[in-house]
Amino acid sequence: MIGALAVNADSPFCDPLLGAVDEHNLTPYKGDTARLAHQMQSAPAIVARMNANAEQLAEFLHHHPAVKRVHFAADQPSYALLSNQPSACGAMITIELAVPMAAVYDALTCLKGPSFGTQFTLVSPFMYLAHYDLVTNDSGRAFLQQLGICPELLRISVGTEPYHAIESVFKYALDASQSSVTVS
Repeated sequence: MIGALAVNADSPFCDPLLGAVDEHNLTPYKGDTARLAHQMQSAPAIVARMNANAEQLAEFLHHHPAVKRVHFAADQPSYALLSNQPSACGAMITIELAVPMAAVYDALTCLKGPSFGTQFTLVSPFMYLAHYDLVTNDSGRAFLQQLGICPELLRISVGTEPYHAIESVFKYALDASQSSVTVS
């Protein structure tokens, strides 16, 4: 991973911030920066494809009965006001499930992991990574729900695969989770 920092030279925090960055910054390896420079050439097309796939997937997820709620930037009222590019909605979607998360997660046949920024679709059981101590016991789950936070979140970083392939992976897992719910 690599990042960039832009600092306002007129800010009273500029010098202290840059000093702290200089103290803790590691200069990237030349080969990594060369690879990044090469990949930046195709970044606009890749990001556009990811955004388009994410818009379609969010629409699909909104209508699936196994999904209780979809959190997606383009769905926010402020998005249209703040965005200078309506198609630049981002490729990150978070869903709250109406079925047990484990059933969906286990049935998903895409890559899973905690790191985003890849060109392929990646899914993470976000709350289990960020707040394992809370989601693994009844009192912690109750606390999260009291705060309005669903413990059963899946975070999706939508990739550049053909859209039908992405949707089919989620359709399969969501449909399978519904058939695994038994009524007694």
